Amino acid sequence: YLSVDALTRATGVSRGELARHNPSWQATIWQGSKHVPKGKLVRLPRSAISEPLDDLLAALGPDDWANAQLPDMFHRIQRGETLSEIAEMYDTRVSTLVALNNLRSGNRIRAGQRLRLPAAGPAPVAATRQPEPTTQAAVEAAVVAAEPEGATELVEQEPAALGGEEEVASTASTGLLSDPSDYSVADDGTIEIHPEETLGHFADWLEIRTQRLRDINGLAFRTPVEVGRRLKLDLSKISADVFENRRVAYHRQLQDGFFREHRITDVSQHTIRRGESIWILSLREYAVPVWLFRQYNPGLDLHRVQPGTVVQIPVLADSVD
Repeated sequence: YLSVDALTRATGVSRGELARHNPSWQATIWQGSKHVPKGKLVRLPRSAISEPLDDLLAALGPDDWANAQLPDMFHRIQRGETLSEIAEMYDTRVSTLVALNNLRSGNRIRAGQRLRLPAAGPAPVAATRQPEPTTQAAVEAAVVAAEPEGATELVEQEPAALGGEEEVASTASTGLLSDPSDYSVADDGTIEIHPEETLGHFADWLEIRTQRLRDINGLAFRTPVEVGRRLKLDLSKISADVFENRRVAYHRQLQDGFFREHRITDVSQHTIRRGESIWILSLREYAVPVWLFRQYNPGLDLHRVQPGTVVQIPVLADSVD
């Protein structure tokens, strides 16, 4: 089993080209919820590769391969199904499904309803428009479960034969509505750089060379991008909307993967000390992704945090099968 990203890295064929040559692949593969299945026929443009595919794939590392398919994250209830049957189908417990979906009773489900499965982890949280919470009780009141209904079609839809990547990415964007990070392109054609992003990512989404981004931003060769900095884009080949969709689809994949491996068990507090950086505090000291940190600290300007500010830190634990 192999991710689409690993396949593109090994072959040098873009996601758009792969989508055009493999129109029957399900949207979940492009969105990252599923690996390319073992034994799957992969069609590539002959002119795009100069070596046998087996040789290209052999260059991938052992961490790029998976021994099993990624588990399903959601289930659409069919008429006549019971919660106990669904729990048995996915090798879980009724009580787990009840807790993950905030069900009042294990006996009250309806056909067409979408259930969150253990592989999806807890539902993302979204901040209400209340002042920044400063106590444990306030935090619990200020974050609510949010599962946008628009994201449900990802499990079922197939990419179109042409332009499949953009259609899949556009649908995937609804899955990040609870993430307060700004992934949009400003009117001046700039973006804020977030963790886990590189110039290579931006160039790929823009369908341009990385050096072009270095040139228009005055960046020397091998100079790393700085989180929080604004970067000027070259939108001559694709639109800002397409760029945003591709960018959000990437972060959707990261976040889905995160909740397959972690769950939130509690919330702690930290008082900012002089000289502390939110980026280092979040990523290194507490190992909490910045996008998740933002959810628990709505309205906080991460670039201007004063000493003495109390921030909320979600406490994480590894997910168990």
